[in-house]
Amino acid sequence: MSGQGFVTGLLQRVLAISIAAGLTACSTLPRPTLLQGAAGSVPQASGGESHIGTLPPRKLAAGECAMFLWLRNAERKLIFFGAREGTGRAVIDGEEVGMKRIVIDGREAFGQYENQTFTYPGHRIQINVGFETRAGMDRGVVVSQGTLRLQQDDGWEYILPVGGLVACE
Repeated sequence: MSGQGFVTGLLQRVLAISIAAGLTACSTLPRPTLLQGAAGSVPQASGGESHIGTLPPRKLAAGECAMFLWLRNAERKLIFFGAREGTGRAVIDGEEVGMKRIVIDGREAFGQYENQTFTYPGHRIQINVGFETRAGMDRGVVVSQGTLRLQQDDGWEYILPVGGLVACE
């Protein structure tokens, strides 16, 4: 199987498993309010001025590993992409921005950590996730549960439930 086919197949299998598991696990979680914006559906807290939008699809190059996180709702849109070398991508205030990882803690999987903090001027994204290994996944792990916390320098915070995976091509 080609590298691109492996990641595509892996993403499809993980998405199907996550949806099935999430139907029961997420049914008790409050869902964020969704608004339409330039980057697609975006969660926004009441009274907040910033929000996280949807990233375009990502493809990994040969030998590349990354974390893909999506909002745990029916749409499963990609909201965070973290590269192995410690950079991240997110849509903040309608603009895709690059971030630098400044804190790591917890178990490591393919260059990603259970607890990570990324920074962008005026914003911090704190990621807390759990990794789950699954049979047949030798080049990745499932992010079975987690939160993404967007903190703004002006005091606003958004806390979003996420799921996803860490995969290598």
